[in-house]
Amino acid sequence: GKQPFAVVSFPGATVTGCAMSGMNGGGLFIGQNDVGPAADGSARLVLDNMPTAVLARRVLEECRTIPQAEALMQNDKPAGRSIFVTTSSAGNCRSAAIAGGSTRWIGPSSGTSWT
Repeated sequence: GKQPFAVVSFPGATVTGCAMSGMNGGGLFIGQNDVGPAADGSARLVLDNMPTAVLARRVLEECRTIPQAEALMQNDKPAGRSIFVTTSSAGNCRSAAIAGGSTRWIGPSSGTSWT
């Protein structure tokens, strides 16, 4: 089932049902920012991938934990080069840099808290 969530966005984005940052009922937070030029020269936009804001919304609707969010973002790559930050109500935090066909997770494992 889908879970309730609240988003922080910009005018017009909520009309299309998109989310760029928000928190869900399970205590999972996601924030996203676009990436400009990438060192690997990857395309700014890959139209075969999922729209980035829709992927952020799916994370909020479908995931309760950081590992679930990681798995979803590995299976359904965002269309745009992105940095995602995920945190949980348990105090865990992970970031992902996604460009081209690669994803790099940054930060402690999802079982480690940052203080």
